[in-house]
Amino acid sequence: MKSLTDYGCQLVKNYDPFSSISMSKQSGILSGGKATYKCYVVVKRGVPSPWGQISTSTRSAYQYMTAAGSGVTAHGWQ
Repeated sequence: MKSLTDYGCQLVKNYDPFSSISMSKQSGILSGGKATYKCYVVVKRGVPSPWGQISTSTRSAYQYMTAAGSGVTAHGWQ
């Protein structure tokens, strides 16, 4: 790899109808012929009420993916 192109963070499927998930791009780094992309993910779980969603817990973490010319070489949570 010689340069980075733009990347995005995408939610494919949310299996919990009572949670909201938000994502934001954090960094894209090129080192040693590998590109590492990182997104910040926030999950808010809750229950619906007549006054709106009542949050019961919030979790956040960084999700990353490292790729080389041959494809994805690592991925996970930090």
